[in-house]
Amino acid sequence: MKNILILSFGIFLVATLQAQQVHKVNETELAHSLVWKIIKSDLKDTSYLLGTIHLPLQKAFSAVDTVETILEVVDRAYFELKYDPLSFASQGMFFIAQHDSEKVKHILNPEEYQLLKSKAEEVLQGKALVVDMLKPIGILSMFTIAMTPVDTVGPMDVLLQEAAKKKGVKVGGLETAEQQIEVLKKMTITQQKEELLDLINNFDLYTSQIDSLIQAYLQHDLAALKRLTDEGFSVSSHEFKKELLTKRNIQMGQKIESYASKHSCLFAIGAAHLIGEEGLIFLLRERGFELIPLYQK
Repeated sequence: MKNILILSFGIFLVATLQAQQVHKVNETELAHSLVWKIIKSDLKDTSYLLGTIHLPLQKAFSAVDTVETILEVVDRAYFELKYDPLSFASQGMFFIAQHDSEKVKHILNPEEYQLLKSKAEEVLQGKALVVDMLKPIGILSMFTIAMTPVDTVGPMDVLLQEAAKKKGVKVGGLETAEQQIEVLKKMTITQQKEELLDLINNFDLYTSQIDSLIQAYLQHDLAALKRLTDEGFSVSSHEFKKELLTKRNIQMGQKIESYASKHSCLFAIGAAHLIGEEGLIFLLRERGFELIPLYQK
């Protein structure tokens, strides 16, 4: 599974360790918990860290049912993005090919293009008509969405934001849609093409790996999430991974520290951002916070 599959979960469900490196990881860090209490001796308020999954899965909510209670006691809820339909729609233009050189019919050879069209008609059905309008990364996102089971009306993050607002909790974002698009721009058209062809040629494997990621999430199995997402990054993707993961985790960690010093907060972030020695659990501990797992599944 290549990194674009993880990226296509919504850019956010990503690994925080390099696959080619070996680190000694504290067992507590890999406790079976997606929800953590964040405390620090010099702070009066308690905050919480939640690992989310960026998919419309009702059973994901059941897996972290304590969040409803947390929303009763916090003042703020911060997500990777504060959902704004207008901003999301405008940033969606990134996935549309602006030049012939970005369109798949000019990027793929005739055999590859026919393979893509056949798979799109099979998987995307009526939506296959838009394939010629998109960059490869846009098509990858459509395929990934089509491969995932859907049983609710919106992604977990969006529905959690709605739940927070109903309880009178102020909602904010740790990043903007523009910032996340800038990260995506680091992936070249050639890299996008390679990822697209890999998915088409290994479609059943990708579907199986998505299922495995979902099951690891539902079981609060951070060790399995780390292993599965590690497999998604090759040695050659090191520089892109630094932009996608390391820098974002550092920036989010700084904001979490700042916000937690002022209010009791829930921080809801893609689950794989939590793990590894470049993940938020480790980074927040380095900043003097104590993180206590609230689940032990």
